Amino acid sequence: MSITRNHAICIFFNEEFTNKHSKKLKEDLEKLCGLEICYTDDPNKPMLQIKLKVNGFPSYYHRYKDDLPKSTNLQEQIIITNQKQLIQYLNKVYRSGQPVDSDMYEQKQISMKHIYSETIVITDLFDKKTSRSFSTWCGTAKLDLILADQTRKFQKNDASKTKIRYRSLWVLKSIHRGILY
Repeated sequence: MSITRNHAICIFFNEEFTNKHSKKLKEDLEKLCGLEICYTDDPNKPMLQIKLKVNGFPSYYHRYKDDLPKSTNLQEQIIITNQKQLIQYLNKVYRSGQPVDSDMYEQKQISMKHIYSETIVITDLFDKKTSRSFSTWCGTAKLDLILADQTRKFQKNDASKTKIRYRSLWVLKSIHRGILY
């Protein structure tokens, strides 16, 4: 997951990532004359460094991007080419438990068919597969979403009275999905 500058500032100061906190902390950081938020190897470990050093060693100190990508269209931003990437992506987007950065997520009742329909847009790994085989793959891959509680509901406007399973999941808001890769 790519981390923006505002998110890194909240991580550094051990604050929850919200617009209110990031604005306040950004202002506080600007008061610290000559310091810049950056990272060396791991973007999840932000640090403060003198701007002169960050500018002098750009291959060692890396700056965070200021904003989210302009487009939030999944087809333009994410193409997943292997199962490992897909497992990481699905585990970030669909969580069974409440995530730490819960303002980036919303709790929803969601079916496997819905998850499958969103997945086939970003990868060609399931082009010739059914939603049932996708569901089986999710269990085999031991995705976090499989651990979520399930409820069964009758499908609306269905004369055959079929039941659909819904999982109670924390789903990453679409505006944040483009920064995963």
